[in-house]
Formats: sequence, structure tokens, C-alpha cells
Amino acid sequence: MPDPQLNEFFHELENTLNPTGTPALYEYIDPINQSRTLVVAFENEDVRSDLRQRARLNNCNSIAKINSLLYKLHQLGFEQDKRLAISICSNAYYGSAFKLTNHAGYNITLSTYKSVILPSFSSGEPSYLNRFKERMMEKKYQYIRERLKSYQSPTASPSRSPQPGPSGLNVRQRSLSPRSPVYTSVPVNIPRSHAPRPPRVQTPYTPQPSTSSQLSGYYQRSAEYKKWFDEDDESWM
Repeated sequence: MPDPQLNEFFHELENTLNPTGTPALYEYIDPINQSRTLVVAFENEDVRSDLRQRARLNNCNSIAKINSLLYKLHQLGFEQDKRLAISICSNAYYGSAFKLTNHAGYNITLSTYKSVILPSFSSGEPSYLNRFKERMMEKKYQYIRERLKSYQSPTASPSRSPQPGPSGLNVRQRSLSPRSPVYTSVPVNIPRSHAPRPPRVQTPYTPQPSTSSQLSGYYQRSAEYKKWFDEDDESWM
């Protein structure tokens, strides 16, 4: 049988808001193992006191005291994390942060916790136990871990991480191959110039003397030389 006191406390925790309007309980992507988990962040003491009053808890801040805020968070599986408070709380001195016990290999969303984890808590269990940790480690709760592997969240839950991970359990990462760009040819009318082309420059043709004219001139000169030599020969005679 589910534990009615833990169910009531979780309901009040889920409805707790910080002064900025952000919920105290939200999903968070663990930067170490990249798994989705749950985080509780209180910005100041006023937020914690308001939750204690609504959940009818005592004002003790010790985890050893039954019915204290720290004790109830411990039962649900939330452990105080001072380093996390420095990174997510606006004022780490007045703020406080709690994170679910390590659950590498499983994504825990709000829907997962409320549908699978929380109903498994029994009022007959020892009150000092970290019940969430028991579900993650003990052999007798193997069926709970099997349900976590096959569980699918109905809707994606908001996350505080810069890069939200997949919502639900056992979600396969789909690798999207980049698509090749599609080029579409668009006809472009390029205007052609109709300006008149400049006239070509014609070089004057100089006729070259033909071989026959050169030969004829040679024969003419040869005849003159022959006649001159002939006359000269006659003078010698």
C-alpha cells in the first residue's frame, strides 16, 4: 500500500514556488552522466518555512529528526548538494539544493517518479531508509528498474538544463544526417548589348615582287653585262 504521508508531502513539494515564480521541484540534466534527474532548490528560508507549514512538518533542520524537512526529502531520495546550490541558486548562502541519489543509466522525469517510483513506497518500510536508493540498488526491486527501462513519459517535461535531454525512459537517440542542399535553377534574362561593333582596322596591302619579275630583271641585267663584256673583248682585239 502506498505511503499516504509521503504522497502528501510530494504533492506539497511539487506545488512549492520560489520568489522568482520558478517551481522548487523540477527536472535537471546531470552534467556528469547526462541523465535526466530531479532537483529541489529553495531560494531562501521563507520558501522552506512555507513548505513546512503546508506539509505540517517541524521546524528542525536536522536530518535525524523524524517529520523534519530534511528527513522527508531523504525518504524520497533527495540528498543535499551544496555545490549544486552554488550553481543553481541565486544566493547560495540562503539557498539550498537537493538532488536525487545517483541513478546512472536511468532517466527520471516527474512523470516517471510519480507513476513508477512514488507508488512503490510502502508505509511498512523503515522510515530512515532512502527509498529511492533502495529501488535503484536492491535485487528485490528489479521489477521497478525494468519498468523504468520500458516507461515512456506521456509528454515532455520542462527542464532547467541548457540542452534538455529526451523525456521518458529508454529513448533511442536518433542521429539526423545532414541533408544535402537543394539547388533550383532559376532562369535569368541577361540583357544583350546592341551597340554597333567598332570597325576593323585594315592594313594596306603591299604587293611583293614575284619571282618571275625578279628573274626577268636578272636576265635583262645579264644581257647588258654580256653586251658590255663583248664590246670590251672586241676592244682588246
